[in-house]
Amino acid sequence: MEPIYCPTCGALNAGGSKFCVKCGAQLSVDNSQQKVTREYEHNFKSDGKAQSNSILLLILGWLSAAVSIFFIPIVFGGIGVALGFSERRVNTTQGTILIIASIVCGILGVIIGASVGSATYGM
Repeated sequence: MEPIYCPTCGALNAGGSKFCVKCGAQLSVDNSQQKVTREYEHNFKSDGKAQSNSILLLILGWLSAAVSIFFIPIVFGGIGVALGFSERRVNTTQGTILIIASIVCGILGVIIGASVGSATYGM
């Protein structure tokens, strides 16, 4: 039988299992469960490598977005957007949020830079 992923926690369970070995949630084997199984198979890699890379992309993306407020907003905002697009392959929601935040921080950085520049140079 095909292994089943828990719809609650994503743990891998032996085919035909009635309950999750990790959280104890009841498992079913109907067609909707198979769809969930494939989705978790995509999102939860057994080696954990995809999740650790995802966390690294998020951290670097958020740092880049924050830096774009104060220093070279076009470059660092762009890096945040690029990392957000990369994150979307693993986690669509967090990748989209990072893209939007990077764009907003980049725009905010341009506005702050223009204000400080005009105040400093008297334009």
